[in-house]
Amino acid sequence: MKMFRSAGYVVNEIWECEFNHQINCNSELAAYIDLCNYQDPIYPKLAYFGGRVECYRMYCESIADAKIKYKDICSLYLFCMRQGIYPLGLPMVLTEFSNNEIKNIQGLIKATVLPPFKLYHPVLPFRYEQKLYFPLCRQCVIDQCSKCDHDVKQRSITGTWVSLELQKAVEVGYVIVKLHEAWHFDKVSKFDPDIHENGLFKEYIDVFLTLKQQASGYPADCLDEKAYMQDYFENQGILLDPSKIEKNVGLRTLSKISLNALYGKLGQRSDVDQVTYCIHPREYFAILMDDSKVKRQIQIFGWWYCIPSWYAAHGDRAISYTFLQKTLPVKEWTPLLSMLRDAVSRAAGCDFNFVLMINRYRDGWDTADRENVDPNAPTAWLSFGQCRKFVIS
Repeated sequence: MKMFRSAGYVVNEIWECEFNHQINCNSELAAYIDLCNYQDPIYPKLAYFGGRVECYRMYCESIADAKIKYKDICSLYLFCMRQGIYPLGLPMVLTEFSNNEIKNIQGLIKATVLPPFKLYHPVLPFRYEQKLYFPLCRQCVIDQCSKCDHDVKQRSITGTWVSLELQKAVEVGYVIVKLHEAWHFDKVSKFDPDIHENGLFKEYIDVFLTLKQQASGYPADCLDEKAYMQDYFENQGILLDPSKIEKNVGLRTLSKISLNALYGKLGQRSDVDQVTYCIHPREYFAILMDDSKVKRQIQIFGWWYCIPSWYAAHGDRAISYTFLQKTLPVKEWTPLLSMLRDAVSRAAGCDFNFVLMINRYRDGWDTADRENVDPNAPTAWLSFGQCRKFVIS
């Protein structure tokens, strides 16, 4: 940064997360970044798009000699977790490719791809302004138009996908314009359907799948119990215990939750609210008095009590503060906060350019059992900090 400034450049510094937020909220800035043609390294989380529910027909009436059929895929998450392909070990990072060949890559691929003009079921997902699309033209998504007359560059989409997704897309007509980077895994875990072995999560799933199937009882149309168990063994590789096959709603629910939680734990956000059950008072008060944790609610003997939380940030200009996934606009210093900042700076031996104020526990009226505190005045928790420099390497 000193080199740029010494050369006469005007350098503005900003945190990467804040800059990404500006890109998502500012279409003009996003368009400018696209023109720069700069690609970040692979960020694995961007290959995880989630799902989308699509309604193809709102209403349907049965006509003569026709039947309306409803089909549901049972335990789709479970099937993918048990029989899917999962990488093992560390990846080999690839940045050079010959003829855009991806057949031998197993892992993640970041690429710019041109979708076909006509495809009833598009393959590759694309996210724009926090919304999931399956487009055949990127510019049509941005402009929200129904008629497409855009060129190749405008239609192309750039993203990070699982290699199997991109390989399937190429099969149905997608054209790879440029490969930016790939993570290739030499070792993978793959379920063998012939012998019902291997699979990264097979052992865990088989335990709870057995409990769930036995707790479901025999199907209503089952005429031969032995034939049913044999058929299930041949298809799933699981031998059921006839003495335990009976309807048990509670056990079935428990086993189903345990199965679905496997996918949920791997796919959930790392910053979601958590519920903690405290048996001993010491554990309860340790959490309650821990300032590093933000408490939302407390349940005592079946009754929920909300913990009000109010917060604000003050500091120097051009600073923003992100707290609990919310970017707070920094307000100007007040005389009182300025005085406190200077006092803390002298004691700590360093400068601070922002402060976070949190007023919680009975809206700040939590002065009980605190000495030298005016019971007629609310209290707040202050956290002084210093905006660290962002360095481009």
